[in-house]
Amino acid sequence: MRRITYLALAVITLAACGQTRELTEVPAGTVLDVRFDQTLTSSSNSVGDDFSVRTTEPVQIGDSTVIPAGSKITGSVTDVKRAKRGAGNARLTLAFQEITLPDGYSSTLVATVSEHSASKKKRNAAIIGGSAAGGALLGGLLGKDTQDAVIGTVVGGAIGTGVVMSKEGEQVQIPAGSETTIRLDAPLKVPV
Repeated sequence: MRRITYLALAVITLAACGQTRELTEVPAGTVLDVRFDQTLTSSSNSVGDDFSVRTTEPVQIGDSTVIPAGSKITGSVTDVKRAKRGAGNARLTLAFQEITLPDGYSSTLVATVSEHSASKKKRNAAIIGGSAAGGALLGGLLGKDTQDAVIGTVVGGAIGTGVVMSKEGEQVQIPAGSETTIRLDAPLKVPV
């Protein structure tokens, strides 16, 4: 009986604190404008290094702002290839994994880089997305039905999306403050 009383109090307390909020879905394909919080480079970063970006523009659905400017998106480096002197392309693969809104609400996020703006120093690289598409192809080839392709899409998108390539012989460098856009590869649930 005591457990039920404590459980009831916990539910009432959460409801009173506004923890049970109505969620809305931000659809896959939605584009977010973001700015890097720190410099990433193929010469010094390693697989597993964390990074963060912040949204620079709000995302609206109808009349509601569902992702405010200033929301933090975290991720990690999933692949690094350093350029060798005189030959070879450098590569830096990034996985965007979680979003935290300014009010503290957090959710899992799967996104790819869809475009990269030019740097003032003209040293930014071209960006290629595609792990989710590759995962879908792999799932479809290894499996026998569309469910395997869907699983491949989710896994491919989650592993690391957004491959940043450099010119031959140069290291990839994304300076702090660089802006880009990322595209949601899976729907995202956020409070209204």
